[in-house]
Amino acid sequence: MAHHLATLIFFALGTQASPFNQSSFLANDNSKGILFPKDADYAKATCAGTDITHPVEQIWSDTAATSAWNFVKDRWSQGPNRPDAANLNFTSYFSHQFHGPQLWECGTFGSLSNCVQTLGHCGDQDGVSGDVDVPAAYVIMNSFVQIHNLHQTVHDDLGNVQSQMQSQIGPFQSTFSPKKELPVNLWKTILDVLGFMTGFFYASVRNSVLKDVLSKVDISKHGELKDSYNTLISQAITTASRHLPANTDSLGIQNDLSSSLGSIAKYWQSFIATTNADLFSGEEKNLNALFGMINDGSSITQLKIGDQDVLATVEKLLYGYMIPHAWAVSPDDLHPAIIASPGDDCTSYAQPDTTSKIMNDDTAAKTHVCMDGTIYYVVNAKSNGSVEPLPGGTFDDLSSGSWGGVRLDDMVTSVVNAYKQNNNANGYSLPDIASLLSSSTGDDLLLTNGIQTPGFFNIPFCDSVQTFQDNLAAGNPSMKNWPCF
Repeated sequence: MAHHLATLIFFALGTQASPFNQSSFLANDNSKGILFPKDADYAKATCAGTDITHPVEQIWSDTAATSAWNFVKDRWSQGPNRPDAANLNFTSYFSHQFHGPQLWECGTFGSLSNCVQTLGHCGDQDGVSGDVDVPAAYVIMNSFVQIHNLHQTVHDDLGNVQSQMQSQIGPFQSTFSPKKELPVNLWKTILDVLGFMTGFFYASVRNSVLKDVLSKVDISKHGELKDSYNTLISQAITTASRHLPANTDSLGIQNDLSSSLGSIAKYWQSFIATTNADLFSGEEKNLNALFGMINDGSSITQLKIGDQDVLATVEKLLYGYMIPHAWAVSPDDLHPAIIASPGDDCTSYAQPDTTSKIMNDDTAAKTHVCMDGTIYYVVNAKSNGSVEPLPGGTFDDLSSGSWGGVRLDDMVTSVVNAYKQNNNANGYSLPDIASLLSSSTGDDLLLTNGIQTPGFFNIPFCDSVQTFQDNLAAGNPSMKNWPCF
């Protein structure tokens, strides 16, 4: 007995469809006025085509799902002149065409959506009664459920961010700003980059899912899938940037760090809900994005993201953004810098080979990163020519998975690549959203590097210890990008 698609995903007890009639058109119930060609390839397909032991591309092909999609899309595109059920939303309309469940509201969350549990029974014209008339509808609608449930999971998990992170606010301050309580308006600076932070968040979630999806489809389809995900991410970020709150009051950030966390999480919840609603809206550009998500069976099986994945993504973004800002408000007048020492061997101490020591062995051991054969030190630069660890900025503090898993390596990668992209000069800034989206080409995934994206960390970079020492004599700590101007 074949193992069908339903064996992998949750089962739902559906209503039993009556046998197909034998007229020139198929209709489960003629009184519903729904007609689709009996000789259509998707109408001839059988439920055997949903055998989950087959590759997902084969399931998609054997059920002729693309043809079924195009059939409904063509009818839907007629707008108010649609042959039937013109007042339904797109996903309900799709279900209606194949006598599936009513109120199939995949664009909404909660009990009203009826798009939470996958269909349990495939139906076909060979006499197999199921939740829908044809296997293609079974495959496509279950794909809708997987996408909807992914967004629902992310949305719900964001509701736990405040309670999960608020206990860390005190330790965060004592670790990265031990001599001064962080000012409340520090969190408000996130508003200045909220569009980008939202983009980083959604791209991180989507790219996490994509890794699992790519493992299930043939490598020849990877390029198309990446393009589809980029399209969805691009549209979502563009929408978010157009609806950014005008000020911190409208965002809801209060004079309390915990409340600020909650407000940011709620904004992202709203963003996820809007993104999901747009994707299932039936608008032309969104139909194309939705088809890209389901084409070739890429969403047939469960789109996996764990509860902790969402929290980890949020923590990494927020802590990654806030750590340098905590250093910036320190009463100790800190001057974060990343100093390269090319040519030196990476050891446990990694002391730079210079005639004048700029740090002791303990500082060298705690602050260095070895990347591509070069040693980099993430340090606080002092006007007397010495350097020391930054508060919380040591390997011990940023290697154990705490603080969202932010690491010294993340800072070095972001800063060094920004320096290179800026013609080996400091001062690189994150481009605006429009520029970033337009510059993405080929197999690049938007914002796939997360906090390692060039410019995410804005820390001055010295390409050698000698450059650092030369700059000490040529400038003063009040200069921009000192000591690596």
